[in-house]
Amino acid sequence: IEYSGSYTHKFVGLQPKMMSIDQWSDAIIAARTNDGKGADDQWIQYAKLAKAYKGGYIDLSVNPNPITAFGDVDDYVFMDTNWQDVLFGNAGSTQHNLSVSGGNDKSLYRLSVGYMYDDSNLKWGNNKNQRYNFRLSNTFHLTKNFDLESIIFYYRQDQVSPTQIGEALTAGTQQPGFPSSTMDGKPYAWGNWATPNWRCELGGDNKLNTSGINISETFKYRFDEHFDAVATLGYNTSTAIRDVKNQTVDYYDYTGTKRETRVEPRQEDTYYIKTTARTNLYTLNFYLNWKRTFGSHNLGMMLGTQY
Repeated sequence: IEYSGSYTHKFVGLQPKMMSIDQWSDAIIAARTNDGKGADDQWIQYAKLAKAYKGGYIDLSVNPNPITAFGDVDDYVFMDTNWQDVLFGNAGSTQHNLSVSGGNDKSLYRLSVGYMYDDSNLKWGNNKNQRYNFRLSNTFHLTKNFDLESIIFYYRQDQVSPTQIGEALTAGTQQPGFPSSTMDGKPYAWGNWATPNWRCELGGDNKLNTSGINISETFKYRFDEHFDAVATLGYNTSTAIRDVKNQTVDYYDYTGTKRETRVEPRQEDTYYIKTTARTNLYTLNFYLNWKRTFGSHNLGMMLGTQY
């Protein structure tokens, strides 16, 4: 009986250093001022507001809008969010293998099972990979000259990732204070910007399930010490099923009480796709071997066919 196992912990490596909300605000004010903009510029006003309300928010349902140029927003939120920390974290993967083997002069066997699980550093949505496998091999000495070798192998692998992971990881947010969610844990949107992490969490899964069985039977017959025949019959079948959902995500104001008109993706861009593929493979190998030694010389010949 043999067992082997391993665990790997995956830490987040080198990441871009993000601006703080103060650094971002100072950069906005300097850039807009260098462009000739005055104190009435809406982005200079916004940057000054961010410095003044750092770590807080303004609910426009109970307060007047301090920037009239931004008339289509419901609030101002400045939480000094580090989006690298929001999206990514540490994860782990593990692998286990167990085997049992034994036999006697007439037969030998080995049975093994394995399991693998690999998690993702992305904190949002379903993003993982796991695999199961089973293998049984036998060798039978049926007679003095006749052997049978049998192998049965089965595996199943399940993979899943967010359907909208590409859109989420390439999205931008307008400033470091942009929160990752509303006060009560819903997707947040402000003007033309929306929290990208929720596209992974609620935007649907892209699942791939594959499985297969491999059966191989090998017959060996020795006519004498110089001449033998080998035949192998094989059967392999594999199935792949992909299941993809692309769903809308509704966004809210920071209090979580008012649903925004912003929806990503749009309803007409949602879809559901399911595909199935199956492959069957049959193999036959048959060959004859002859070998002879003449003094210090070896001579061998093989004749065979494969289908």
